[in-house]
Amino acid sequence: MQAQVRGVLERIASDLSLLTDRPVRLECSAARRCSSKPAGSGGVHIAFKLRFEWRGQRLHGALLLPLPEAIALAGHLLMQPDELVAAKRAEPSLDQGSKEALLEIANFIGGATDGALRLHYPQGLSVRALGCQGLRPEQAPAFPLAAGEEWVEGRGTGRIGAGLPFECLLILPLIREQAAPVG
Repeated sequence: MQAQVRGVLERIASDLSLLTDRPVRLECSAARRCSSKPAGSGGVHIAFKLRFEWRGQRLHGALLLPLPEAIALAGHLLMQPDELVAAKRAEPSLDQGSKEALLEIANFIGGATDGALRLHYPQGLSVRALGCQGLRPEQAPAFPLAAGEEWVEGRGTGRIGAGLPFECLLILPLIREQAAPVG
């Protein structure tokens, strides 16, 4: 489980580094199986929501980043000067340009997750971005929960450029080899 989470976070970090022209590190510190949706702790987060299609099933997951770090990624994607990115990180809300940049980042996160997991599930797994959701502290992302569905909760730390470390949370569906179509 931890190796899978580590691989996904490393692929996301690599793709975001190329996208933003800043070094991005996302490292897994723990992974566990859970039956309730995990939530970020200690502040407002942005959930980059993901849809997984596997053998007829539609499953869900997300990458949660603290709001200031998501804003920083959006600013770097928009090639804003570091001073402006720093000022926007302190703001409690997003402007329209930042919202659109976050949606673009979500697409890259979906593609990176797809690429990383195809190594483990080459026969038909597909991952796509479902957009972004702002989350209050301790709030889990909103996506459908099927009876008996379980997740892999991957917690880790990240850093963007020379910025301070932050906590990140990767939620992956527990993918079973034998899956029945959802109907």
